[in-house]
Amino acid sequence: MTQSSATSHLSNPLPDFSVIFGNKDEITNLVDTAWLFTYSTLWNNHEFSSLEKSEAKYYIKEWITGGKKPLKAFTNFCQRIILARQNIKSLNTDFLTLPSLWLDKENIEGYASTKELLERIKVIRHSLPNFQIEIKALAEAVLEFAEEPTKENFIYWRSYFIEKDEPVLLNIYSVFAANKTFNIQ
Repeated sequence: MTQSSATSHLSNPLPDFSVIFGNKDEITNLVDTAWLFTYSTLWNNHEFSSLEKSEAKYYIKEWITGGKKPLKAFTNFCQRIILARQNIKSLNTDFLTLPSLWLDKENIEGYASTKELLERIKVIRHSLPNFQIEIKALAEAVLEFAEEPTKENFIYWRSYFIEKDEPVLLNIYSVFAANKTFNIQ
């Protein structure tokens, strides 16, 4: 390191790549993580073309950037994906349309239909703050693992879902972590 670069490094302690909340890279990371989570939760046994993935991510980006707080929108998005999965399982159906069709805001029978499900949970959480808090924790877990995919993070969240006796959420988390680790979809 030269004297001038050492001096400039010391005078500017922040790295040049600092992330500002809501910037393009942050949004791209949230969208990519949300797609992988959606894929892992709802369509893990399918392979999609790059065009289909791009279209699905386009709609996910609309959902995440539609409000003032993309991080909160991401957390809500993931909770709604879990609720959709629970709803599909309770109806004993494995049928879902293509991700791009299901995520389209115009499709009132797709992702848009999950808004009311999350709103009901949020109303109950006003009186019972920990009501179905594990689905919110799963959203936080996938984001944390996506940002820092370490063995320690994986074990921490694995233990959390085991302790909370949430085998379905543990399975979703494990599938997401495997897909993230091995760059699946």
